[in-house]
Amino acid sequence: MTVWYDSTAVFGDGDVVLRTVVVTVCVHVVLRGAAVCRWCCTNRMTHGGHHCSLEVCNGGCWVSQGIMAAAVLLFLTVTSVCLGVLSASTLINVDCRPAAGVAGQPTKISCSFKKNFGGDHSIIISAVTVMKKGERDPVFQMNGEVQEGARFNLPSTEDPSLQITNTAVSDEGQYDYMVVTNRGIIPDGTFQITVTAKYGTPTINSRPEKLEEGASAEFHCTASGGYPAGAIHWFDSTGTNWTKSATLDITEGEDKLLKLSSTLSFTSIDSNWGKFKCVVLNSKFSKEGEIMSTANVTGGKSSSNMFSDETSPLKLDTKVVAPVVVIGSLIVGLLLVLLVCRKRSKRYHDIVQATGANAEMEKGQSECRAENSGEGPFGSIVLDVLTV
Repeated sequence: MTVWYDSTAVFGDGDVVLRTVVVTVCVHVVLRGAAVCRWCCTNRMTHGGHHCSLEVCNGGCWVSQGIMAAAVLLFLTVTSVCLGVLSASTLINVDCRPAAGVAGQPTKISCSFKKNFGGDHSIIISAVTVMKKGERDPVFQMNGEVQEGARFNLPSTEDPSLQITNTAVSDEGQYDYMVVTNRGIIPDGTFQITVTAKYGTPTINSRPEKLEEGASAEFHCTASGGYPAGAIHWFDSTGTNWTKSATLDITEGEDKLLKLSSTLSFTSIDSNWGKFKCVVLNSKFSKEGEIMSTANVTGGKSSSNMFSDETSPLKLDTKVVAPVVVIGSLIVGLLLVLLVCRKRSKRYHDIVQATGANAEMEKGQSECRAENSGEGPFGSIVLDVLTV
């Protein structure tokens, strides 16, 4: 990861050169003093044209060791100051909320500083680095000035929030976010981006274009430009869901947007199902579009008018129905006449039994014969019944 470092975040603008020189001199003195002492005391050689006695050597070593100790102390002091300032970065955190973007639209990654110290101290951003997890190169870097025209951008040096001008599906993922400020370095910021895209208007067609009752048929429905993967459901005019009988194919384009293609097949189509429609659902199973097929099934009738077609298997032959209706009517009429005559005969029979007048019974029978004489081919049958 490329790490940006701003020296003003540690020392301030006026002391950068001076402190750098001090540290350099200290290190040089330490190394030089140690070299002189080791060279003089170990080898007892002439230095600068003069013989180096033991006393001079011991004195030089003492001076060199004193200088070295002072330099080390000074170096540790400067280092502790540096580490103290850098450790102040733990008092500042950057907190980013998950961002939900739409493909082709701007997306804002809302971030804010979390200060763990009191006082109203302004925080100014001097550099940022954004790395997507799993990638080696930064997706965005800024050092000192806000960049114009970049797809990733930092709108303000006083606000750690980021913005994407034209969101793409490839922007989805986890990110590491490092921020350098005048109060320290924040190396462990993170945020997440999710991307969605709405599917376009679906299209539908059938094979063959003209559908016939009882023949095989296929319906095809497609919807493109969406993300993440959704689904296509099929319904007939009665509301029956035929999705389990369909197959779904999902393909990814160069821009990572998806295309849904669904095929609904029948080996024998029924005209009673009516027209079919496909419904496009997103990854949350919310409807994003639907379309109705314009293909009609010919060669059959719906259940509401199936008796009006001569080809319907349920239609009865009129040549058979008419005689049945006539004969049935005659039978019903004769049964009614028979019932009336039997009631009348019974009434006269009761009277005869009560009075003993046989003449009255004969009179009743003769009247019944007179009423039914010559009426239809069943007249004799009725007379015989009465006689009995």
